[in-house]
Amino acid sequence: MSLRAAIALTLFLTLPATASTSAPGTPPLTPVTPTSAVTTWGDTAIFIDPVGEQERYRPFGRPDIVILTQPHPDHLSISTMIGMLRRDTIVLAPQTVIDELPLMISNNVITPFEPGSVQVVEGITFTAAPNCTGETTLTGVTLEIANTRAHIALSTTGTPHLSAQPTVC
Repeated sequence: MSLRAAIALTLFLTLPATASTSAPGTPPLTPVTPTSAVTTWGDTAIFIDPVGEQERYRPFGRPDIVILTQPHPDHLSISTMIGMLRRDTIVLAPQTVIDELPLMISNNVITPFEPGSVQVVEGITFTAAPNCTGETTLTGVTLEIANTRAHIALSTTGTPHLSAQPTVC
């Protein structure tokens, strides 16, 4: 199984009826580790849960926006982020994640991003999926710009506590 098939991130696109997944403006989603990925919309580089070796992220440059979803080591790596972020990198994260960030990262533009909330950053609308479990971690994020919408599911595996939840919160 390829890394792309094995990762727990998926991208679903909603495009105009005349567009295809190869249409201009369709955002690529590149898995970097099993729990992290990078997407670029226009000139905006978005890193999702950057963990692992910084070298793996160098081909994408420095992030404009980082989405942090959970305070767990497989989703949050301070050592990966130190030196990766610019001073103007915007970090979207639930408060449980923000509480774990050291001062050198919390000097960036940190925006609370709780389940169910909406933020507009650099012309992209980010919507944090409601978390049906009642936890304060993110289970998915929808990105929207112009006529393109992408949903990034942050866990597609059938964990018992998620499988028992209703489809709609």
